[in-house]
Amino acid sequence: MHRLLMCSVLLSLAAAACSETPTTPTDVVIPPHTVVFASEVPSLGTASRSLTAGATGMVEVTLTATTPAGVRVGVGVGIPRSTASGCLLSQSVFAVAGTAPQLSLPVDAGEYCVQVFEAGTVERQLAFSVTIRHP
Repeated sequence: MHRLLMCSVLLSLAAAACSETPTTPTDVVIPPHTVVFASEVPSLGTASRSLTAGATGMVEVTLTATTPAGVRVGVGVGIPRSTASGCLLSQSVFAVAGTAPQLSLPVDAGEYCVQVFEAGTVERQLAFSVTIRHP
Protein backbone atom coordinates (compact mmCIF):
# COMPACT_ATOMS: atom_id res chain seq x y z
CA MET A 1 0.00 0.00 0.00
CA HIS A 2 2.83 2.35 0.88
CA ARG A 3 4.44 1.68 -2.51
CA LEU A 4 1.20 2.33 -4.32
CA LEU A 5 0.78 5.66 -2.51
CA MET A 6 4.39 6.65 -3.30
CA CYS A 7 3.97 5.76 -7.00
CA SER A 8 0.75 7.74 -7.13
CA VAL A 9 2.43 10.83 -5.67
CA LEU A 10 5.40 10.56 -8.07
CA LEU A 11 3.09 10.17 -11.06
CA SER A 12 1.09 13.23 -9.96
CA LEU A 13 4.24 15.30 -9.65
CA ALA A 14 5.54 14.16 -13.03
CA ALA A 15 2.22 14.93 -14.69
CA ALA A 16 2.14 18.40 -13.13
CA ALA A 17 5.67 19.12 -14.33
CA CYS A 18 4.82 18.02 -17.86
CA SER A 19 1.62 20.02 -18.04
CA GLU A 20 3.39 23.38 -17.83
CA THR A 21 3.66 25.16 -21.14
CA PRO A 22 7.14 26.39 -21.98
CA THR A 23 7.61 30.11 -22.37
CA THR A 24 9.18 31.54 -25.49
CA PRO A 25 11.47 34.55 -25.48
CA THR A 26 9.97 37.78 -26.79
CA ASP A 27 11.55 40.92 -28.17
CA VAL A 28 11.78 43.80 -25.76
CA VAL A 29 9.98 46.83 -27.13
CA ILE A 30 11.42 50.16 -26.04
CA PRO A 31 8.91 52.96 -26.42
CA PRO A 32 10.20 56.04 -28.19
CA HIS A 33 11.21 59.08 -26.18
CA THR A 34 9.74 62.47 -27.05
CA VAL A 35 11.78 65.59 -26.43
CA VAL A 36 10.85 69.21 -27.15
CA PHE A 37 13.76 71.40 -28.21
CA ALA A 38 12.86 75.11 -28.08
CA SER A 39 15.35 77.93 -28.46
CA GLU A 40 16.34 80.88 -30.63
CA VAL A 41 18.87 81.32 -33.41
CA PRO A 42 20.23 84.55 -34.88
CA SER A 43 20.11 85.22 -38.60
CA LEU A 44 22.49 82.70 -40.24
CA GLY A 45 22.93 80.98 -36.84
CA THR A 46 22.53 77.45 -35.53
CA ALA A 47 21.30 75.71 -32.40
CA SER A 48 21.78 72.03 -31.60
CA ARG A 49 20.73 69.48 -29.02
CA SER A 50 22.20 66.06 -28.23
CA LEU A 51 20.19 62.88 -27.81
CA THR A 52 20.95 59.27 -27.00
CA ALA A 53 19.16 56.54 -28.92
CA GLY A 54 18.82 53.59 -26.56
CA ALA A 55 18.14 51.10 -29.35
CA THR A 56 17.89 50.74 -33.09
CA GLY A 57 14.89 52.59 -34.46
CA MET A 58 13.70 55.76 -36.15
CA VAL A 59 14.45 59.37 -35.25
CA GLU A 60 11.63 61.71 -36.25
CA VAL A 61 12.10 65.48 -36.18
CA THR A 62 9.13 67.84 -36.43
CA LEU A 63 9.56 71.60 -36.63
CA THR A 64 6.35 72.57 -34.80
CA ALA A 65 6.62 76.38 -34.53
CA THR A 66 8.66 79.40 -35.52
CA THR A 67 8.43 83.06 -34.61
CA PRO A 68 8.06 84.77 -36.99
CA ALA A 69 5.63 82.19 -38.39
CA GLY A 70 5.95 80.69 -41.87
CA VAL A 71 9.76 80.91 -42.07
CA ARG A 72 11.66 78.11 -43.82
CA VAL A 73 14.24 76.75 -41.40
CA GLY A 74 16.93 74.13 -41.80
CA VAL A 75 16.56 71.05 -39.61
CA GLY A 76 19.08 68.21 -39.51
CA VAL A 77 20.21 65.08 -37.69
CA GLY A 78 23.80 64.01 -37.27
CA ILE A 79 26.48 63.19 -34.75
CA PRO A 80 27.98 65.55 -32.17
CA ARG A 81 31.28 67.10 -33.20
CA SER A 82 34.27 65.85 -31.22
CA THR A 83 34.93 69.40 -30.02
CA ALA A 84 31.45 69.44 -28.42
CA SER A 85 30.52 72.45 -30.53
CA GLY A 86 27.56 71.72 -32.71
CA CYS A 87 26.49 68.90 -34.91
CA LEU A 88 28.00 67.19 -37.96
CA LEU A 89 24.84 66.66 -40.03
CA SER A 90 24.22 63.48 -41.99
CA GLN A 91 20.77 64.50 -43.26
CA SER A 92 18.95 67.83 -43.35
CA VAL A 93 15.95 69.56 -44.93
CA PHE A 94 14.47 73.04 -45.16
CA ALA A 95 10.97 73.08 -43.70
CA VAL A 96 8.11 75.28 -42.57
CA ALA A 97 6.58 74.44 -39.18
CA GLY A 98 3.88 71.78 -39.28
CA THR A 99 2.47 68.76 -37.47
CA ALA A 100 4.04 65.90 -39.48
CA PRO A 101 7.72 64.95 -39.18
CA GLN A 102 9.80 66.76 -41.77
CA LEU A 103 12.76 64.45 -41.21
CA SER A 104 12.75 60.74 -40.38
CA LEU A 105 15.72 58.41 -40.49
CA PRO A 106 16.85 55.07 -39.06
CA VAL A 107 19.52 55.04 -36.36
CA ASP A 108 21.42 52.49 -34.31
CA ALA A 109 21.81 52.86 -30.56
CA GLY A 110 24.22 55.72 -29.85
CA GLU A 111 24.80 59.46 -29.60
CA TYR A 112 23.17 61.82 -32.09
CA CYS A 113 22.22 65.48 -32.36
CA VAL A 114 19.54 67.61 -33.93
CA GLN A 115 20.43 71.01 -35.35
CA VAL A 116 18.25 73.93 -36.42
CA PHE A 117 19.83 76.50 -38.73
CA GLU A 118 18.55 79.78 -40.11
CA ALA A 119 19.43 80.64 -43.71
CA GLY A 120 19.31 84.45 -43.51
CA THR A 121 15.56 84.94 -43.92
CA VAL A 122 15.08 86.84 -40.64
CA GLU A 123 16.78 90.04 -39.56
CA ARG A 124 17.45 89.30 -35.90
CA GLN A 125 16.31 86.26 -33.93
CA LEU A 126 14.20 83.28 -34.90
CA ALA A 127 12.43 81.41 -32.10
CA PHE A 128 11.59 77.77 -32.84
CA SER A 129 10.21 74.62 -31.33
CA VAL A 130 11.11 71.13 -32.51
CA THR A 131 9.69 67.82 -31.33
CA ILE A 132 12.15 64.90 -31.47
CA ARG A 133 11.05 61.25 -31.17
CA HIS A 134 13.79 58.66 -30.82
CA PRO A 135 14.29 55.11 -29.52
